[in-house]
Amino acid sequence: MESFQDRMQNSTGVHSAGHFTISGDSGSDFYTSTGDPAFWLHHSMIDRVRYIWQS
Repeated sequence: MESFQDRMQNSTGVHSAGHFTISGDSGSDFYTSTGDPAFWLHHSMIDRVRYIWQS
């Protein structure tokens, strides 16, 4: 699990890269980001990638 998390969270990982692609920042506004539909699509994809990795 640690290896998977490191790959997802590092600066060029799938999770961080998605945030940079969508907003240009990896988390500039924690209070309003959940109101953006792209937030939910992005995190659903992260869940999917983790599910595939576990399989």
